[in-house]
Amino acid sequence: MLSFSLQAQHVKVSVDSISITGNNKTNDHIILREILFSVGDSVAISRLPGMLDTSIMNVLNTRLFVEVYVNFQPLNRNSIIITVDVKERWYVYPQFSLSLADRNFNVWWYEKDHKLNRLEYGVGMVAFNLTGNNDPLRLNFVFGFANKFAASYDLPFFNEKTKLGGGASFAYQTNRQVYYTTKENAQVFFESDENVRKKIKADINLHTRNNIFYTTGIKLQFNHVEITDSIAHLNPDYLGGGRKILDFPVVSLHFADNHTDNHQYPLQGHYFEAEINKIGFGSPVNQVSIALQANGYKPLSSKFFIASMLATKMNFSKDYPYYLLESLGYCEFFVRGYEYYVVDGQHTFLLRNNIKWKFIDWKVKPPIIQSDKIEEIPVQVYLKLFADAGYVIDNYYNGENPLSNSFLYSAGLGIDITSSYNWVFRLESAVNAMGELGVFLHLGLDLTTYEACSIW
Repeated sequence: MLSFSLQAQHVKVSVDSISITGNNKTNDHIILREILFSVGDSVAISRLPGMLDTSIMNVLNTRLFVEVYVNFQPLNRNSIIITVDVKERWYVYPQFSLSLADRNFNVWWYEKDHKLNRLEYGVGMVAFNLTGNNDPLRLNFVFGFANKFAASYDLPFFNEKTKLGGGASFAYQTNRQVYYTTKENAQVFFESDENVRKKIKADINLHTRNNIFYTTGIKLQFNHVEITDSIAHLNPDYLGGGRKILDFPVVSLHFADNHTDNHQYPLQGHYFEAEINKIGFGSPVNQVSIALQANGYKPLSSKFFIASMLATKMNFSKDYPYYLLESLGYCEFFVRGYEYYVVDGQHTFLLRNNIKWKFIDWKVKPPIIQSDKIEEIPVQVYLKLFADAGYVIDNYYNGENPLSNSFLYSAGLGIDITSSYNWVFRLESAVNAMGELGVFLHLGLDLTTYEACSIW
């Protein structure tokens, strides 16, 4: 093997070929899109270490592999071979889920007295890499407090050469209990022995990945909502104008810039996304909404990290059916410490800040599962301090909801536990501006870089 003089920083080498091994299921072009090398490239030797490290992280961020190695081998004095070796994950899983009918675990445990009849039982299947093209197929059936069916499929790229991909999803849901209004910043529910609401949602989307970091997309969605006389009587504004049926399309334009290191749990880099939604055309729904979010992550050392998120959602319309009025308190969009409240309005602003210390970084060998797909499970634990602030502008329904049009803020202490297979467990204690102290459980990122709601 010929040696390279790394001291000669100006020396460049040519990429003669790229060798990929270990991808028994995944097609080569899915991996080739993620690495920073192409056959024929002329690369400065001084840039090789950084490009190799970035390529490894990019391939890991596909969430298709548990291990990734990218290196180079000298072919002659002027040429190298790039080698990529991967170990694939399990791709097909049966899914058995136990979920809550309520907004989060804390509401179910404390406000709903952790009643078992509010649980939802699900069975389904997910194939994360159906045809070897990083194309997930998900099927899910849910029974119990609500009956649901959902299916979705996404193909990142239509062929090896194009940057264009697309997908589709369908969801059907019936509910025996529905929150029909908000009072004192708490949802007010109506419950019946019969179904009181039916929802159908279907969409198709096209998206393009201009390079490793930037994606743009367009989505066309159809929505059908049907309620009983009881809900329409309790709140004529639920669907607007006392309606019992509401059909409306949504056209969405989306842009994302993801320059974070580890998409599952970012510690360095930045993230930005923007979305414009046209909800309905003319009567009965005619809205425009804009959502913006910017995240920043910075390591202070190998153990200490800081991060911030600033997000806003703005809705412009003359009419606001209650069904479409969601601001703070839904999914992962809330000021920590206000988990028991919802704050509805037309314009929403949210700021979150973290400083964290990684005090555990282990690799654990599972005692039961014997598979070369899972030899060791990485586990990291972070202790964090956080401070949040938020504000919701409500020009329509704020009379009975004092947290609207009020400055909300909180601070607290938490623990994050993260591991492979894309899960994050959070235990957080926070005190809010009203002096209320609480302990809360969450799953998922606190500075989210993805849609934290389910398909429903």
